[in-house]
Amino acid sequence: MKYKKVLLLFPDYAGGYFGALRPPAGIGYLAQILQENRVEYDILDLATGRNLSILRAKILSFKPDLVAISLMSFMYKRSYYIINYMKDISSGITVVAGGPHISTLREKALEECKGIDYGIVQEGEYTMLDLCSGLDEESVPGLLYRKDGKVNFAGPRPFEKELDKFSFPRFEKFPLGKYVTEEIGIVSSRGCPFNCTYCPVKTSIGQQYRIRSAESIVDEITYWYNRGFKQISILDDNFTLDKERVFKICDSICRKDFKDIELNCNNGIRADRVDREMLSAMKLAGFKYFAFGIESGNEQILKNIKKSQDLVVMENALKIAIELDFTVTLFFIVGAPGENLSTVKESIALAKKYQIFDARFYNLIPFPATELYEWAKNNKYLIMYPEEYLNNSSHWDFKPVFATPDFPTEERAKALELTRQARKEIRHDAMKRKLWGKLGPLSGIIANFYINDWVQTQLMHNSLLRRNLKRLYTKISFSSPVKPLQKSSKLNILIISSRSEGGGAEQFFNIMAKLGDFFKFFCAIPDHPPYYEKIIHEGITPFKLPYRNFKILTFLALSRWVKANNITIVHSHGGGAGIYSRLLKLLNTKLKVVHTFHGIHSRSINRKVIIELLLKNLTDKFIFVSKSERQIGLRLGISTSSKCVLIENGIHAGSEVYNDIDRCSVLQFAREHVTNESFVIGMLSRFDRIKNIPYAIKTLSNYLKSHDDVFLVIGGDGDERREIERTIGKYDLRNKVILLGLIKDIKHFFLTIDVYLNTSLGEGLSFSTMEAMAYGKPVVASAVYGNTDVVDDNKTGLLFPLNTPSLLVERVRTLKKDQKIYDYLSKNASKSIKEHFNLDRMLNETKELYLTFTPGLRKSINMQIGINASKVCDVTTGVGRYTYNLRKSILRTNGKNNYHFYVPGNVSNFIEAGGSEIQLGNPETAIQNNTLRILWEQTFLPVYSRRDKLDLFHYTDHALSLVQTTRPTIITVHDIAYVRFPNLLNKSRQFYKKKILRISMQRADIIVADSFSTKRDIIEYYGVKEKKIRVVHLGVESRFRPICNVEEYRLKNNLPSKMILNVGTLEPRKNVVSLIRAFKKLRKEGFKDYKLVIAGSKGWLYEDIFREVGHSGLQQEILFLGVVKDEDLPLLYNCADLFVYPTLYEGFGLPPLEAMACGVPVITSDTSSLPEVVGDAGILVDPTDINSLCESMYIVLKDKELWNRMSSMGRERSRLFSWDKTAAKILEIYDEILANNN
Repeated sequence: MKYKKVLLLFPDYAGGYFGALRPPAGIGYLAQILQENRVEYDILDLATGRNLSILRAKILSFKPDLVAISLMSFMYKRSYYIINYMKDISSGITVVAGGPHISTLREKALEECKGIDYGIVQEGEYTMLDLCSGLDEESVPGLLYRKDGKVNFAGPRPFEKELDKFSFPRFEKFPLGKYVTEEIGIVSSRGCPFNCTYCPVKTSIGQQYRIRSAESIVDEITYWYNRGFKQISILDDNFTLDKERVFKICDSICRKDFKDIELNCNNGIRADRVDREMLSAMKLAGFKYFAFGIESGNEQILKNIKKSQDLVVMENALKIAIELDFTVTLFFIVGAPGENLSTVKESIALAKKYQIFDARFYNLIPFPATELYEWAKNNKYLIMYPEEYLNNSSHWDFKPVFATPDFPTEERAKALELTRQARKEIRHDAMKRKLWGKLGPLSGIIANFYINDWVQTQLMHNSLLRRNLKRLYTKISFSSPVKPLQKSSKLNILIISSRSEGGGAEQFFNIMAKLGDFFKFFCAIPDHPPYYEKIIHEGITPFKLPYRNFKILTFLALSRWVKANNITIVHSHGGGAGIYSRLLKLLNTKLKVVHTFHGIHSRSINRKVIIELLLKNLTDKFIFVSKSERQIGLRLGISTSSKCVLIENGIHAGSEVYNDIDRCSVLQFAREHVTNESFVIGMLSRFDRIKNIPYAIKTLSNYLKSHDDVFLVIGGDGDERREIERTIGKYDLRNKVILLGLIKDIKHFFLTIDVYLNTSLGEGLSFSTMEAMAYGKPVVASAVYGNTDVVDDNKTGLLFPLNTPSLLVERVRTLKKDQKIYDYLSKNASKSIKEHFNLDRMLNETKELYLTFTPGLRKSINMQIGINASKVCDVTTGVGRYTYNLRKSILRTNGKNNYHFYVPGNVSNFIEAGGSEIQLGNPETAIQNNTLRILWEQTFLPVYSRRDKLDLFHYTDHALSLVQTTRPTIITVHDIAYVRFPNLLNKSRQFYKKKILRISMQRADIIVADSFSTKRDIIEYYGVKEKKIRVVHLGVESRFRPICNVEEYRLKNNLPSKMILNVGTLEPRKNVVSLIRAFKKLRKEGFKDYKLVIAGSKGWLYEDIFREVGHSGLQQEILFLGVVKDEDLPLLYNCADLFVYPTLYEGFGLPPLEAMACGVPVITSDTSSLPEVVGDAGILVDPTDINSLCESMYIVLKDKELWNRMSSMGRERSRLFSWDKTAAKILEIYDEILANNN
């Protein structure tokens, strides 16, 4: 039966703690897909205060033939009542129910409520469409249906992986004015890969983590912002799981230049999935509020509920969020397995330790089908049945629903009351703290009113009260100047600019945003877009200047402001700003003045040059952004060689690639003319005389008219716009030359054009030209100063003299016709920018210049950190790969410390702060012998580290030098296999490792473990205090990825067409013997076409492995490759059909992670760290169970659908691990230790 009229119904959950805060996203998605498929629908949200009489009226007037209702387990009997009520109104109505309750209970829910005709399990969009279209109910995946008096399930529906296929909800028929908040909720991802015991995620939304693209999310935010909704809440818990996506979202939001937008993560995100870099980006984008799901202040409780987070990591994230001035709420649960009154008090103490806004302590509810529920039921801990507590209790009540012998009912009730009082105190103090600056003692009275129970209830249900109080609170607490993001009492620097746009603004904004860890910045700038708003969002205190104009009253006010804020250095950008900065020094001779020209457009003495000559002696340092600019400055005499510093502009050269760009989305004014097949010449700059844009239009006019597929698009605006428009009209090019105005999405613009054109009369160092080159766009540029500094003619671009305009046309014609030249220039251009015009280099040189004015500050900022890199070249071992990738990532992501990498043969490879371009040299005499290396570590290494006066030393393997004197010290412990499995290791190595490790762990200040498994082992076997250990997972390199064409490598190395792969050292711990036995059984099951390929060096007792091969009679079916070249590993993995790794013990397990990243299904052990690494993306087995190992291989090789699913899930899982994340966490540990030591 087809359903043509659908009523989407959201129940009221009478008696619920929360009112209708915002429109429900789940129903919104269903409404959107029905609308797009032309199914007539209507909405009724009973939670907005509508009673059942409204429901009756809606049914009688709209006359739906299908009612779709969303059911939560909380108050589900109320929903049952509503369903039966509708059936009484019209028995002909068909009811379909979805939501968490149906997805969890499935058939049981329909058996309990006879009024439900159909149930939709988990993701509902496609199932709803199939149902409405009249498909046979038995053939609709995800559908529960009734037949012959029984409830049947048509089988699961695969999750949609590309969530962008679902249009985001517009809530067109929802009563948006009736909701308690003025907030719109956005779902950015679906699924959760974690295994918390209390969460029904597996049954309700699934564990397969799927994300929407950054573009889709920003489009939704933009849509609601344009409709007047400035409060946006991210509803899913895993928004920050994909770090790169977060950065893309924040970057795109910043380019939109939204004003007064408030982005929140209300539902609780994982604190171990954020860092300073991410939070700073989110702050800049407009995020204001975070809730962190801490759950407990006790490590053991976190383990009991399988909350795979480290308290130290969570607290570090919390500190950063508070430092960045976020409003922070913490979520805790009360009553978890192992909980008692003492552990609850630990949670309260943690909540009170920091200046947070709120702490919510939830009464733990065992939801059916969760691990917690089964535990409570099996142990008979439930005080009442689920149907009773799910309909009469909630997370927000203070009545326990289960109890344990160690935590009886009375104590649980007492604990809940303690948390209730603690929350009141926290909220009272937070409100008083926020309002004190404006209201003084009155803030305490308001805080008391705010925490009143009646007021809190009203705030959850009364939209008028909540909205007005929020406006008042925002006005009072945020009307004062924005608090700076970074605290610093060391050096206050004022940046001055008379412009708020252009390349110069981009440069000084990067300086303030990126160097905020070292200096405290202030900024004097016009209050114009886009950079004034960005500076506000960055938390930098502004002073408003007139736009490109000097006013004496403004200058006097600025001088007082400089004095009040104890400014030490004034850095001006551009000519107008330079007048302010140099005159400030007249009033305060102690000021240090730095001036950057950003282009000297005078070739001889004129008024501007005379002004600069007069101000020269008031300038301490001149920054020239190109060599040509420096030559002009020295020739005109406006600088002296002793005062000039060359700091060439730098940009962030991203590596992302956009495929299938739709030009119409950018060139929206030219949709009738420009197509994706057109040849587009692009220009981007402010419109002023020096940019010489009319010259480009005039010169290209005939060429444009004679080629229908060639267009010139120009982004920007300014004083010369009228002259540019006049030139377009004069040459009748209105359909060939398109003015785009100010471009917000710069990245998209450059990826849309084919060639970039710069016809400037002169440049300081053109940002837009460098950006075009960074994105691989060939550049045609005038051969003038500034351009010649960036473009190497015929190598990275094409130059032409302005007095030969015909050559410009010829250059463009060449690039259009000759793809070989085009590709050559494109490749070289991108490479040149990354190598020579790097943003990190520019920032580091600027920082060093600032520090020259305060020599005593340098050492306090640039810490000396030593790292034992003795195994850095041995990348075939786990420790070697760890050291190599850690070094590489640290140098790429951190520029605020000096690093000394100690390698045998090289006394030290010293990398200065910010020196990411410096490569670590190979040892002149590599020490491969373990005994010699140990001797070097114990004797020579302490001498070198003492000589270099280190502030911190990191041993990347567990062996600390016994005479090491540097404090503090970090050691990384990768595993303790020699303790756990003493019979599987060489006796001499075992003795040394056991002895040295115990001493090392006693002396080290911090121990870094590769996994929580290793952390548990360290605590169990060595009695180390938990707070001393930090868990930092390893990463996987980007080169490990699916590779399509590996046949050449397969043939070259005589690899079989069907193969099962194992990679690792041939030693007893790797359990290769069991794999061989399982492989033998697999062949008996019919898989004789497969061969077993084993790669790795021979280790201790390797003879047993070859002995087993001989006994098995499989000498021709098992291939031993020995040590495979590191660069060939990705190819080897991609040759495999299956990766099997039945190791007995691992500290982490890089090979399975690398295999997953390559898209190869993984079977591995269920022991030690491997469940942490593989998660649900692979199959975990008992490594000693030969039958289980064989059966798992059989299932994966037999079931192609399972193979594909495991391949996809493995790739997704591997994205959670990267060496940049590893390095970031290590750097956080460095910062923590150095801060505590200071």
